[in-house]
Amino acid sequence: MTSNRQKSHRKSRSRATLMSFLQWDTLHFDSEENEDKNIETYSKIDIDPPIIPPLPTLDFSIYLNRTEDEVQERRPDSIIQDSKDSDNEHDFSNETTRENFDNGTFVTIENPEQYCENMNENDEKHKSIARLNGNEKYYEINSLKDLENEQQTIISIQRPQTVYCRESLETLVSASTNSNETDCSATQTLTMTRRRPKKKINFGMIPKNRIKVLERKFHTNTTEDLIKDFQKRMLDKDLAQLFENCFSDTLDKAIIWYNESADHPKTYVIPGNSKAMYIRDSTIQFLPYVEYASKDDRLKNLILGVILLQAEYLSKDIYSNAFYPPEEANLTWVNNPWIDNPWINNPDSVFPQPSSSVWQSKWGADNVAAFIKLTYHYWKYTKDESFLENKSWRDAVDLSLKTFERQRNGTLDELDHEAYTFTRETRNASESLILDGRGVPVRNIGLVKSQFRPSDDAAQFPFVVATNAMIYTELIHLQELFEGRDSLNVYEKAGDLANKIHQSILDNAAIQHEKFGEVLAYEIDGYGSYHFMDDATIPNLLSLPYLGFLDYNDKLYQSTRSLVLGRNNKYWFKCGNLSGTGSPHSGMGYIWPMSLSMTILTSTDDKEILRNLELLKLIGAKTGLLPQAVSCNDLNQTTEDWFTSSNSLFAEAILKLSKEKSYILFGNPPQPLPPQPLPNPTIPQSSNMLTHNLIHLVGLLLISICIGSIYFELVKRWKKR
Repeated sequence: MTSNRQKSHRKSRSRATLMSFLQWDTLHFDSEENEDKNIETYSKIDIDPPIIPPLPTLDFSIYLNRTEDEVQERRPDSIIQDSKDSDNEHDFSNETTRENFDNGTFVTIENPEQYCENMNENDEKHKSIARLNGNEKYYEINSLKDLENEQQTIISIQRPQTVYCRESLETLVSASTNSNETDCSATQTLTMTRRRPKKKINFGMIPKNRIKVLERKFHTNTTEDLIKDFQKRMLDKDLAQLFENCFSDTLDKAIIWYNESADHPKTYVIPGNSKAMYIRDSTIQFLPYVEYASKDDRLKNLILGVILLQAEYLSKDIYSNAFYPPEEANLTWVNNPWIDNPWINNPDSVFPQPSSSVWQSKWGADNVAAFIKLTYHYWKYTKDESFLENKSWRDAVDLSLKTFERQRNGTLDELDHEAYTFTRETRNASESLILDGRGVPVRNIGLVKSQFRPSDDAAQFPFVVATNAMIYTELIHLQELFEGRDSLNVYEKAGDLANKIHQSILDNAAIQHEKFGEVLAYEIDGYGSYHFMDDATIPNLLSLPYLGFLDYNDKLYQSTRSLVLGRNNKYWFKCGNLSGTGSPHSGMGYIWPMSLSMTILTSTDDKEILRNLELLKLIGAKTGLLPQAVSCNDLNQTTEDWFTSSNSLFAEAILKLSKEKSYILFGNPPQPLPPQPLPNPTIPQSSNMLTHNLIHLVGLLLISICIGSIYFELVKRWKKR
């Protein structure tokens, strides 16, 4: 017999199946059996179907050669097609998803009771709001009256606790007993029509996800005007909506505290669900805004506040990666799960002992490189050099160079006087370092040790190649920044260290792969051990052109890219048409949207770019933002729904496309150049016409002499006869 728990579990699975079906219903499914039919046929089944159907085949031709008028024709003018004579206007600002049908609209709203109160009682249209038990999602079916007499395939969906605004739905709701508005205990069957979309493009999939204007942490017309411009010009309105949500995310919600002091501004920003400021993430969050700071003093001051607060943290705790708010912020804060955990007897054991401002002390050398990167880009775009006079910033730069140099030592070189150790009481091996906090032993080969990866997982081999590539690039940037103002000998130190790191990567990290030839390993130890893989977090091997280490067309990068974007990378996952790189940080089968955005940032192939844009839209359809990671088997399963680094990197990819491949976003692809006429064979092709003419004259002279000699010889012989 089936237990009540099993029955309940089966019902919950059915509801999950229904949610997934509704969420995917607007996608275009190709069916061999119904190839010539306009309506896709589904029948009621007794067993649970897969939670997510296979991904559709993506058609990229819709992006090119489209005009703005064609796009507007595809986009509905309103969310709900209310009757023209309706007296009331309904507010759908809380809408979270929208699916358009030929004869009706299927919407999700969050406040059905308020909607029912606002409905026009004289409206003759059949409307209902159906709620799934245990889910805070509400669905309205509109304009179904016209469907009753049409011969169309109807699918039945069992829904417990159906609530509706009026009794006129009785023709659409089939129940064994009469129901009223207050009786929701009976399980009813709601019938609706599912039409196969005629076009493979669907607008309205991405919901708007921005908080109210008065609740936003930081507002500037510079970014808002840019968003409006993109919304107007971008052909794909879903992509435009996703860009608006992601580009504004950090400014809207992530700035927890901001001191606007003109002399020493400070900006405390969080990466999302975590309540600490991470050096690496804060750099990624603000990079999309830097190029617009020169036109906006408030935005420039905000970014300078991030740089100076990063410098203040690193000048005291160079080996730490995450920090509490500064004391002057006077913020009441949540407990640190790694320190204030009552189930852990001994918190993190770290040397050197971190200060009270440290949230976490995982040494990732890319954090220091990220601090230099944000400084360099800020200086490059704004030409502001005020930070050079800031003591914390200069101390942070000086300590960064000393730390890079010291972390080049091998494990045996610093035995018993280690510069850094870290242990944590945990059941997860990636959260702590072996050998009493020293980590895996390495030999001095000129690279910088980074005991933790950019994902904050412990490195298998501490020479993380992409991290060292980023360090090399930022040392070159630091050298450029200090040219002509070298009071700390930074120019010379940075240049010397950069050259050693660059040469060591090429000498030690370029490994011969049996399938791809010479590729770069993800990690090495200096003893000959190496690790073939890639991680979605930045920096990684995929991002080498983005970091400025290798050119996209470089043979070494191309072979490495082929390895990491395929099954030879153990953390690259593919489910149907959804594929991308993940990370051991989130577990097997989870794809990070950051990897899709980085693929766009480092690609020159239009089809590859368009495919990844489509996948990012699918991932963003749930909330309108991009999570940290998503299961490739079920897009409803995510880790950290609010993860600003994913949003910022996507925004950066869109901004790059707007400059380098604008036709993908705005249409009107560049026309091919007309065929060039073949060169006139009578015109000499030598670059030096004078030389050519002299040679020509000498040749003619020699020919004349030869002909003359022959002539005189023939005349001489003729006279002898």
